[in-house]
Amino acid sequence: MKQQENVDWTDYVIGLSDVPPLTSHWEKDMVSEIKDKISGHQVKTVLEVGCSNGRWLRWFQQEYGCEVFGLDNNTAGFGKRDVNFITGDAFKLPCRDDSFDAVFSKGFMEHFKKHERFLLLKEQARVLRENGFLICEIPPFDISLEILYIKFRHDVRQELKHFIITEKELKRRFEELNLGIVSSKFLGWFFERFNIPKLFSNRFTSSESLLIGIKR
Repeated sequence: MKQQENVDWTDYVIGLSDVPPLTSHWEKDMVSEIKDKISGHQVKTVLEVGCSNGRWLRWFQQEYGCEVFGLDNNTAGFGKRDVNFITGDAFKLPCRDDSFDAVFSKGFMEHFKKHERFLLLKEQARVLRENGFLICEIPPFDISLEILYIKFRHDVRQELKHFIITEKELKRRFEELNLGIVSSKFLGWFFERFNIPKLFSNRFTSSESLLIGIKR
């Protein structure tokens, strides 16, 4: 993968838990929305692009009883054998057309420039079967508190790079790739960082955004 080749993600990957803790509001919101929109009989194979150590694939495996595949260019998290790990380039997925019932990415697309994001989504749609689901989770970067937090903490202090990506852009790209919108939802609560109880969630105060499309 071409993004941020000068950044070594190894320490980050090694520090991840084997399974998602599902303690944050956004995690609970995301799994609830996925389960609500995608039934178990619809998903037998799942590919995660930018899978780190495969922890979210383990959630899919436990929830749907499906076969899971994870692609990354950093193999630091490939220790366990319960996931079919693939070392590869997200711009040229080493998979045949129409291979998976669902393709998933989390916290991934915002590390790429706009023209690159379209190529990534096009590749993901290519390996998706008809009536398969493309699931994309990103920070709500159009107008939100989250963008300020990420830009300061990660881009400035840790010298990472997050490009502006919006729900509107993703929806347009999905439509261009003949993906019908199944769900578009803001997740979580930015003020959870400060132990303030969640009262509501919207574009400004959410910590994540989820888009689910279906291949026609």
